Amino acid sequence: MLPAGAFAVVLMLGGAQVMLPAPAFVQQGRVWAPAREVLQRLGYHVRWQPSPRALIATRDSQSLTFPELPPPWPTPTTADEARYVRRLGNLLYLPLLALRALDLRTTWDAGARRVTIRDPAPMPVTLATILNSPAQWLDRTVTLAGEYLGWDAYPFCYATRPGPPVASGDWVLGGADGAIYCTPAPIAATFTRTGLATVQPAGPVLTPYAALGRRISVTGRVALAPSGVPYLRHESVTWVTGRAGVSCELVLNQQARAAGERLGWELVIHNPGPTILVLPQSKEMLVSVAAPGGALYVSKQSLPDETTLRELAPEAEQRLPGAWPIPTDAPAGTYAITVSLAEGLQSMARRFEVVRPVRGEAP
Repeated sequence: MLPAGAFAVVLMLGGAQVMLPAPAFVQQGRVWAPAREVLQRLGYHVRWQPSPRALIATRDSQSLTFPELPPPWPTPTTADEARYVRRLGNLLYLPLLALRALDLRTTWDAGARRVTIRDPAPMPVTLATILNSPAQWLDRTVTLAGEYLGWDAYPFCYATRPGPPVASGDWVLGGADGAIYCTPAPIAATFTRTGLATVQPAGPVLTPYAALGRRISVTGRVALAPSGVPYLRHESVTWVTGRAGVSCELVLNQQARAAGERLGWELVIHNPGPTILVLPQSKEMLVSVAAPGGALYVSKQSLPDETTLRELAPEAEQRLPGAWPIPTDAPAGTYAITVSLAEGLQSMARRFEVVRPVRGEAP
């Protein structure tokens, strides 16, 4: 039974409704919810302390105490004032304002009578973390780093193989452990003081075929497409600079070649700055080609004699030409090629087709 003047609300966490033993409710402008269930869903171990009467929540090295107060209960106005629990029946209720002390925030949807608990600070994670357990990260705010792969569907990951999850302007962020689509998050209109022009969020403008291979950092909320694959509703994009921002884009000269021919490419190394990049003193490139059926061709290719890898100035690039001789017995189908230098300078996989020679012509 709810207190006098209170009304029940729905509590959301991680994009899903939290099932509670009794309803969360709003009373005098404050949201209250069963304390044990909420804290446990947030990853805290909860125990009862009989003397003095309090609820103890611990996670890692953090320990929080929520003393039980008798009525009349004060209406908290700050997170510190909300650090207590009240008893209703056999349950202890916590004012959700106290979650601000846990670096969490709540948003209120008056039309749906729904309260959503969100992470205010983005959590740096890897692509593999999201791709392996998308449901656990639903509606969480994260930061991902990787390479900008443009607007085309990236076929080497289940999350990007089907194509854009929202609209044709969705683009792909990729890395060694997978890829994910990014789509702009809805942004409330804001206005300049001098007129009605909207203020655009800071960050680079990413077009379909410019800056491919550049390393970027993306912050946004994880969402799920109707098919169940994860994507990111991004709120900000920034260039990654320094050694971590060095990119290697593999540009293929052809998209289809016959067995026995040579597949030409350029490996484009870009230094985003702000300092000079000292390149590894390598004399060869490692070429890895995945063939249909699981076969893998691995070979080394010497750099041209006139190529000198020493250093790159900020915003400069080095183009390394190369070619892979396709074996005469290579089966027709879709292949994936990766080219790398020393010290982690490796391209994302690019695909090409090996086709059968036209009958009557030499391969």
